[in-house]
Amino acid sequence: MSTPAKPTTHIIDRPALDPQNARRAATALALAALLATAGFTVLGSVFEYPQILDEPVAAILALYRGHQGAVMTWFAVLVVSSALLAPAGIWLGRLAGGTLGRWTCPLRFAVVQQHVAEPVA
Repeated sequence: MSTPAKPTTHIIDRPALDPQNARRAATALALAALLATAGFTVLGSVFEYPQILDEPVAAILALYRGHQGAVMTWFAVLVVSSALLAPAGIWLGRLAGGTLGRWTCPLRFAVVQQHVAEPVA
């Protein structure tokens, strides 16, 4: 009488999860989301963004000149929010591991960042 063969299990050699990279990525993504929400909210109330883009240029410039400091400050907040996606992508790539993980995550975030920065027609 023969004993049944045991199923073989294959262990995938993956790097251990680095909690520091996970925390950094989570913090960068959460901060980017909070800054983007705050930026769009304030720009919507101060500058009527993005609805203002449908107005004639003269009306846009008049409203901009009236609130130039606030508009520039909150657009800078949106730039910082978008820029936080790059390091988040790098940290997520490190968590994914391997050459493919290191390249795909930052590239995906760069594409998303470029898409967010382009105005909607």
